Amino acid sequence: NSGGNIFLNRVSNGAKAQTYRGNVTIKDSGGKMTMVTTSGDIVAYKTESNEIGDFLKARSQGGSVTLQSIGQRDVEASSVSGSINYVGNIANYGKYSFGSSYGTIRLAVSENTSCRFTASYGGGFSSELPIQDIRKERIGSTTSLSGRIGEGSCNLSFKTFGGSIVIKKLLSEKMEIAGDTALREYRFPGFKFNLQFTQ
Repeated sequence: NSGGNIFLNRVSNGAKAQTYRGNVTIKDSGGKMTMVTTSGDIVAYKTESNEIGDFLKARSQGGSVTLQSIGQRDVEASSVSGSINYVGNIANYGKYSFGSSYGTIRLAVSENTSCRFTASYGGGFSSELPIQDIRKERIGSTTSLSGRIGEGSCNLSFKTFGGSIVIKKLLSEKMEIAGDTALREYRFPGFKFNLQFTQ
């Protein structure tokens, strides 16, 4: 698709969605997922892994990337100037990579999350989950940080040159469906954001 929005719903065998100018939304789908846009936002909601090796990769240059209730264990999300938002579980033995050149990376995850992580950032770093085995080093305007949350059974990496990294504890979630619009609302300390899916 050279331009315009892409909306995919209930795709069971994976999908590759790419647009030059527009948003990409995938929901209630499974398999290998690739989403790319130049100037739009990317949203993936309620995806699942059909087999070992399934992944979800999302890349936007000028927009934000928001992932919710993701079932794949190999997840990559990146943006040049937009924010990265991830809400849901971090699976044991998974691999997660989040990067934004100038945007903030926000995670809202279970207090039972177990991972080892590395982080490189130019802004700040905050976590509501306890971190152990912390190693921190500052080189120029960038800070490198590594540590462990829980037992450390998955790998998690963050990279943002100009933004901050925020890890929140997910407390509750609410879903409302009205007509052809599904609104999913998450509340947790510090901030709240809503995502709306409209075909």
